[in-house]
Amino acid sequence: MIKKVILLAIFILFSATAYGYWHMSTHGWLYISLNGLGTVTNGQKYENIKNAKISLLTHDGKLLAKGKSDNKYGVVYMAHPEIGYCVEEASKTTDITATRQSWKDCYKEQSKWLIDWVRQVRYLDVVFGACRLKKIPVVVSESADPWWLWWVPHPHIGGMPITYFTMSLYFDVVNCLEMRPY
Repeated sequence: MIKKVILLAIFILFSATAYGYWHMSTHGWLYISLNGLGTVTNGQKYENIKNAKISLLTHDGKLLAKGKSDNKYGVVYMAHPEIGYCVEEASKTTDITATRQSWKDCYKEQSKWLIDWVRQVRYLDVVFGACRLKKIPVVVSESADPWWLWWVPHPHIGGMPITYFTMSLYFDVVNCLEMRPY
């Protein structure tokens, strides 16, 4: 009997770990930082660029995805080809419960969609103000969530493990130039 309990415990532990690894491998999150050097505000050298439109491209210029930064904070949101922007989708209702569920549903779809193409990104086109920059080389950093090893399926303790992708770009907004910070 003890053997069966131990085997069952090992099976459950292995299954949870395997499921966590699968989820991390099939769901991603992308953070794009568009930093603009212009006028120094509050002692900060760079500020998030607001109202920017971006296109993410492959090595041969094929469009992978589009996104935009918001007007308030300069946070970049990606547009799912069928759902659109999760922020806009979630804001269509005033019901808090419906908004939360709409956001969760959209995020779930977007995280599955994103993992399929994000590793192919090599270039970015960006438009902000009167500035248009084409085919800027980008590096996508990838960080696998270590939670798949010991994740807890509860949203307030850690939630589901995912793979994180980041891109940080710097621009001289006055002269419409891409910059490489050192």
